[in-house]
Amino acid sequence: MNRHLIRPALICALVGASVAGAATAQAATGGKHTPRSTTTTTTTTTTTTATATAAPAPTAPVTAAHLQVTLTTTSDWAQAHLTPGRVVATHKSSDAGTGAYTPLADGFAVSGVSGTRVVTTDLVVSETSGASQFSLEIDKGNNGTAAVTITNLNGTPRRVANVTDSVHSLSDAKNHTVTQLSRSSVLGTTALTLPHADNRKLVLAFYYPWFASYDDATLADRPSDARSVWDAAGVDSMTQQAKANGVNGFIVSWHGDAKDGSAFDLAKQSAARNGQVVTPYIETLAATSGRSPTSADPFVVYNWILQALTRQTSPAFLKAADGVPVVFVYQMAALSPGQWQGVVDTLAANGQQVHLFGDATDPAYRPFEWGVDRYAVNDSVSTLTSWSKNTALAARAGAVVDSTAAPQVYAGTVSPGFDDHLLRGLLHPVISRDTGARYDATWQAALAGDPDWVLVSTWNEWYEDSQIEPGLLTGGQALQQTATNAAAWRGTGG
Repeated sequence: MNRHLIRPALICALVGASVAGAATAQAATGGKHTPRSTTTTTTTTTTTTATATAAPAPTAPVTAAHLQVTLTTTSDWAQAHLTPGRVVATHKSSDAGTGAYTPLADGFAVSGVSGTRVVTTDLVVSETSGASQFSLEIDKGNNGTAAVTITNLNGTPRRVANVTDSVHSLSDAKNHTVTQLSRSSVLGTTALTLPHADNRKLVLAFYYPWFASYDDATLADRPSDARSVWDAAGVDSMTQQAKANGVNGFIVSWHGDAKDGSAFDLAKQSAARNGQVVTPYIETLAATSGRSPTSADPFVVYNWILQALTRQTSPAFLKAADGVPVVFVYQMAALSPGQWQGVVDTLAANGQQVHLFGDATDPAYRPFEWGVDRYAVNDSVSTLTSWSKNTALAARAGAVVDSTAAPQVYAGTVSPGFDDHLLRGLLHPVISRDTGARYDATWQAALAGDPDWVLVSTWNEWYEDSQIEPGLLTGGQALQQTATNAAAWRGTGG
């Protein structure tokens, strides 16, 4: 390992990074060794009527739109606000004039203007409450005017509003104008088209290299074909079975070379023989050390990733279209953004490129997350549906408003059920998988976000009864459902 020695300057990057990440780690559910659960102001206003195109009610509600907003002002400052809803992504596409520009949660602002300022900003706006109207508020200084033009770009460009604020009020510090716009005029009836980052439609299942035997009394079920993860023939059999039922490969739980290296290599070799893929799943919460006994140590995380990347020469190691290996990270927020910067910089200094697939939704982690997912075994279907839509939008909206930005790969999550009461008592609710309705519903929830990939939680987590590997009690229903749903999603069957 001498050729991977960490450079002294980058040791400082790892050590000096904030340790606040551990405190912001997401709440977890499930998993044997790594638990996974998982102002209103009364003012003098002038309102002008917006130019809007009426449209019939959409067959499916449109909840997000790509809006192009142009602000032209001769005042020393001006702001444009569109409420309710939230700005998911923003990109200033042109700016002529002097002064500062500030993006806002509901629009944008300019200040320090001298003369005339013309700013055009592209926004992706999401509104999921079903509000029937939007309020366009324009604020400005006491002198001059401010005009806002809004165009909907979801399909054919369509003018939504053209409003001018020429208020000069001694009683209104904001000199503001408020215009009501109908929901249909703002969002329209054409759905927002989001770009995909990877078109392979991979189905990957979380795989646990823990099971040499199945005699633990706390297992929720046992496989109908008890194959050891330490036996090449057994791993081959599981790999072939997964492939035959629409699964492209395994995401293998990874606690470093010493613990999981041999079992990972068996899965990797089998994947290579069978035209499948594997990738490690960095169990960040378990990456502790004597120096950091109760929270993740970035040195340990760095070394675990580095150890995994020594296997990237295998054709079975999951890679992106650009040839860079993909590594999944559980509980990415267990390290702070500064610590991840140190990890990524140190890997790069040692000649290692990697695409990290994480589960952090805080935008501060975006520079380190090539892809985003959610390990979800006991979330409700409604939670998964909402998460799927919102996270997919956040992952891709930046690329809608900025042609130079790449979308994140978004993976939806499916799971047949959950029952860990033999292991943990009744700490978590039991989610029955008797009829298979839960599993099909989670597929629909995942597809609500139009995912690039689908992740199955899990292939073989027998302690939690979330497996799709056929079991003595659960039979092969979930595996058959996987095949059916995967084929339907890919358009290769029903």
